[in-house]
Amino acid sequence: MSKVLIVDDEKIIRIGLKMMIPWEQHGFELIGAAEDGEAAMALVEQYTPDIVITDLKMPRLNGLELIQKLKEAQFFSGKIIAISNYGEFDLVREAMKLGAIDYLLKVTLKPENLLDSMNNAANQLLSEKKKQELERQKEVAQIENLMLARTNFFKDLVYFSNMSESEVDRQAQKLNIQIDPKRNFLLLITIDEYVQTMNSGKWTQKHLLAFAISNIISEMVDVSFVMEFSEISERDYMVVLPDRNKYESATGKLQFANRIAKLLKLYLNLGVNVVISPSFASLQQVREAYRSCKEAVELRFYKHDAIVIQVGDAVFDGKKHMQHEQDNLLEHIQSGNKEAYLGCFDDMYEKAKQGRVPPAQFKKAISAVLDSCEAFNAESEHPLLPEQVREQLSRGDNLAEVREAFVQAVSYFSQNAIPVSSKYRKEIRAIIAYMLKHIDQKITLQMMASVVNMNESYLTRLFKKETGKTIVNFLNELRLEKGRELLKNPDLSIKEIAELVGIPDPFYFNRLFNKTYGLNPTDFKKNNLKSINRP
Repeated sequence: MSKVLIVDDEKIIRIGLKMMIPWEQHGFELIGAAEDGEAAMALVEQYTPDIVITDLKMPRLNGLELIQKLKEAQFFSGKIIAISNYGEFDLVREAMKLGAIDYLLKVTLKPENLLDSMNNAANQLLSEKKKQELERQKEVAQIENLMLARTNFFKDLVYFSNMSESEVDRQAQKLNIQIDPKRNFLLLITIDEYVQTMNSGKWTQKHLLAFAISNIISEMVDVSFVMEFSEISERDYMVVLPDRNKYESATGKLQFANRIAKLLKLYLNLGVNVVISPSFASLQQVREAYRSCKEAVELRFYKHDAIVIQVGDAVFDGKKHMQHEQDNLLEHIQSGNKEAYLGCFDDMYEKAKQGRVPPAQFKKAISAVLDSCEAFNAESEHPLLPEQVREQLSRGDNLAEVREAFVQAVSYFSQNAIPVSSKYRKEIRAIIAYMLKHIDQKITLQMMASVVNMNESYLTRLFKKETGKTIVNFLNELRLEKGRELLKNPDLSIKEIAELVGIPDPFYFNRLFNKTYGLNPTDFKKNNLKSINRP
């Protein structure tokens, strides 16, 4: 509904205009009437009308002066209709030059004339608003496309090493990405306890999170500094700054990083880990700086709280093996004593911490134990661990998250377990464990025979005798069961899933899946998504 203001020094005209048409029935709201230009300006500033109907001859501030002021006012973007008497055509022409869109003669004014003029003004306003909205959307789209291109540039820069220096410089220039030509440093900002943070519902609109983080950090940086900020993943953000002035010393960088962590906690209630890279000179070196930070942030796995550190503060020893600890943990899981296997898990963690084992290596050791559990569970209806549990184990950045995923996994196996007495002999279990561990790869009979040091023909007969199935059929069933779990992930395509289960030909995967489950992978995926989204 368009808001309308009447301006005329004659009271009878003001009343006549008010009474001439049923304003609201025609989509107009009459917000008031003013007796001169000065009073009108006060009402315009207060109510911001869409249409002003004004007389041209008035005391103090006349109609022409009012039109001039309205066109100059930032708070008014509406339309102006002039009303006049006979003999005021010079004034009318001036009013039209100043920006009035129409004029009406008082003595001959009829309701239909007034309504036509009002509708014309309203239609112009609507047309302008649509045009402005289209222009705004176009500008927003251009900005979003630029930001997406910049984000993709940095993702390519840190994930792929095949970009030449000239290609990096060319793309950076195109996207107006700038860093200091001499010395820079990188900050990796990683959301702490990511799984719990996202599950808590604090950030339901994740696309706004990067924007909020960027704004807070940019407010902290000196305006003379060029800052590059980019989202690298859902939980990882990268800042590149010149390594000079107050950031030149290690102390200055740490103070800055600590301040970032505190402000993100204060304003966004977001716990973060912050890692400071060594200095570097060119964009080509961003990848190495980022990777060193990404490795260093894993130190959080052995700390009770979020960390703010220099890369050099995180030292790991990748030489230590945990096979003995893995065997003990598997033995305790098979015993069914929860207190025992949790105690063994905690001991394994403490040994990894003391031995400076890379967290990824520790999680890989736990994952290997769960692979063995899958092998032992192969005869059950659901032998494979749900993908979301595997993902939580992989993404866990502290003991609590990984321990929780481990407990969920063991609980799953307990619920789907079959008696130990009916398990396969150890050689067959070893073959099944090998299948599960390398399910995304090509597996040959020769490979499996070498695992258990058996003749291929003998292994084929023994496997069929123990399981009642051929090796090929058994492996295909495992691949398809794994594929069925992965199909529940809406972000993975059918082609990607086929590759992840070791069937690089999606058409063959489709045919096997259809034959086994009675519907193709696409329909299974759609049905699963519908069940998830159903209220």
